[in-house]
Amino acid sequence: MKQVLIVILMAIALNSFSQDISKQVENNNTFAINIIKYLKNDSSNFFVSPISISSALAMTYEGAEGKTKEQMMKVLLFNNDKDKLRTDISTILNQAKATRNTSYYNLKIYNTIWAQENYKFLYTFIDNLKNSYKAPVNFVDFTSEKSRKSIIAKLNKKVSKQTENKIIDLLTDDDIDEETKMILVNAIYFSAKWGTAFDKKKSTEKNFIGYNHKQKTMFMNRTMQAKYFENDKYKYLEIQYKDNKAKICIILPNDNKGLADIKSTFNYASLVELEKNAVVRSVKISLPKFTIENKIEMSKILYDAGMRLPFTDKADFTAMTCKKELKIDKIIHQAFINIDEAGTEAAAATAVVMTRITSAAPSKKVEFNANHPFLFFIKENKTKSILFLGQLLDIEK
Repeated sequence: MKQVLIVILMAIALNSFSQDISKQVENNNTFAINIIKYLKNDSSNFFVSPISISSALAMTYEGAEGKTKEQMMKVLLFNNDKDKLRTDISTILNQAKATRNTSYYNLKIYNTIWAQENYKFLYTFIDNLKNSYKAPVNFVDFTSEKSRKSIIAKLNKKVSKQTENKIIDLLTDDDIDEETKMILVNAIYFSAKWGTAFDKKKSTEKNFIGYNHKQKTMFMNRTMQAKYFENDKYKYLEIQYKDNKAKICIILPNDNKGLADIKSTFNYASLVELEKNAVVRSVKISLPKFTIENKIEMSKILYDAGMRLPFTDKADFTAMTCKKELKIDKIIHQAFINIDEAGTEAAAATAVVMTRITSAAPSKKVEFNANHPFLFFIKENKTKSILFLGQLLDIEK
């Protein structure tokens, strides 16, 4: 019989440091940039929420021990001290959430646990998640098909409500069975208006020269004061959301096909350096309106990155339950983003399924014409956390 634990993290887009979280923020952001290399995707769009992935796996990390814990710590850049990590992650999310102003900037965080009744999860594991992540525990019965259908319907309804209907029907009948033992859900909803909205009357149709095809689409146009930097390889632009709650950072290669070359050497230090070197300029911006939706299976990606034991029969999750009978089966990440004249709305979902072991000059106006592939990041300004990142290679038809 297999034992199954499903950990789901939802995210949509996508500091007064009394608690010193700066190191964990740096580690989370480093992991975020590492994802670009882990994905090795040079042929299609992608969009992910690294803080979603980190948070979901932080909850899973609560149950890891031994070399399983060591490998997760190394790849995910977690603190060896679980108490410190738990406090840091919850503080990061709480401080980020505290910046919300629902009239123009909304960042909601929602956690919940769905646990098999009468299954012997360790009380310390449950309590740590419940107390640190403020997650109410729903004790349910996964053993009957009728009960599972009810659980799926209720959970999907909660997720849909928390994500403003951007993630619908997250779970299907194939995602859980009679051996499922736990589902952990974290939902983050992100929406933000631009500091100054783009004028729809100035939006124009023109070509986006993608990797796979040329596609006519609507471009938003305006000239504004913004932080800008350029070198012989790319241009860098920051656009602030209203009240400087968050910002989008865009890296546009000078060469239409230059994104792969940039990604091969880009890291978190590169982004920090860009932020330091960028200066306020008068920038003529032309940015496409776009939507990206994707689903990525992260298991092999993280396995190849070095997080191997958690997916094997040698996995040690004895801080979840006293026996060595759980391993990670799948990590599914689904994400959504829409950018238009008003601002940005984004969503993401991460599911970690665990199964039983069986075997330029300042005075000069510059142009930023994003009519070909680029990288982008959305950062929350109070904690300086990367909430989302992605690449636009083609305008999806």
